[in-house]
Amino acid sequence: MKNLKLYITTLIIVLFVTINSTAQVGIGTTTPHASSMLDIQSPDNNKGVLVPRMNSTLRAAIPSPANGLLVFDTETKSFWYYNVDTWKELVGEATLSDTDGDTKIEVENVTDTDPNGDEINFTTRGAERMKIDANGVVFMGDSISGNYTKVTTDGSLSYIGNATRWDDLKVPVNSVKIKNTTEGAAWGSFLGNTLLLWFKNQSDQNKESDIVFTVQMPHGWKEGTKIYPHVHWTTKDGAPMATRVAWGLEYTWVKVGEVFGATTTITGNTVAAPNTGDIANYEHVITRIGTDGINGDGKTLSSMLVCRLFRNSSDSANDTYTGEAGLLEIDFHYQIDSDGSNEEYTKY
Repeated sequence: MKNLKLYITTLIIVLFVTINSTAQVGIGTTTPHASSMLDIQSPDNNKGVLVPRMNSTLRAAIPSPANGLLVFDTETKSFWYYNVDTWKELVGEATLSDTDGDTKIEVENVTDTDPNGDEINFTTRGAERMKIDANGVVFMGDSISGNYTKVTTDGSLSYIGNATRWDDLKVPVNSVKIKNTTEGAAWGSFLGNTLLLWFKNQSDQNKESDIVFTVQMPHGWKEGTKIYPHVHWTTKDGAPMATRVAWGLEYTWVKVGEVFGATTTITGNTVAAPNTGDIANYEHVITRIGTDGINGDGKTLSSMLVCRLFRNSSDSANDTYTGEAGLLEIDFHYQIDSDGSNEEYTKY
């Protein structure tokens, strides 16, 4: 028994002296590498090293972490180390990240993120701002919430969600036709040698002044969305702001292949901003026609509107301007969701 105790004591002393003299520890090996303080080897080459595992909340709550502290985050599924008063994600070749980790470029291969395969994500201040999917389609903006600009592999550009833009579908006055030369609007002088189409009031002519025109929806229009007609006009004589010109639009709208049907009429007399105060002589004025635009449900690019624009001067309750109204232009505000169409007659 004494010999056994002496053997164990001697072994402990030898090990203690060896560890302290070489400053090395070997696990699974009796010859730790000379460059290591701790050399861990798997004798059968089938085991690894597990560092502490925890979620992000627990990781952030570690008190007074030392620089170099390493843990595995079970939420981000990545290694994190502490350095210079902050936690940093230990990323591999698939990610480039800044110091605080909120701006990065990463390649993902996660089925619930991109079921079609790998994608490249560009993250700024913790939010994804750009990505390239497995097919090479580029998404710029906020693709997570559905508001972004998309560039396809053939270079086509489209706008999704709040990224859509507005433009004017203009109807030049020289393209309109006077419906009736004796009763309708008439060309008259404006500022010397120029001409405008003047819409008479009821006292001048107990007839409805009107013109007719056609317009085609452009290929950049966001199919199915509303369009908003309005009239740009001016006066020969200034008028109080309280006075109004009642404009009306009678139209029929069909897409290619449909049959033209009955017309619909909408009116409006409210002067739009930025017109304020009294209407001055020759002031440029805008009036929207209709209260909620024209419904475009089911309509597609190249669909046509056949229209009649008129001044409803016989509506004394809404048309209270006694002078003539000069037409500058008719146009429609419309939403744009692309730089055109992928096909000649179809959007996509």
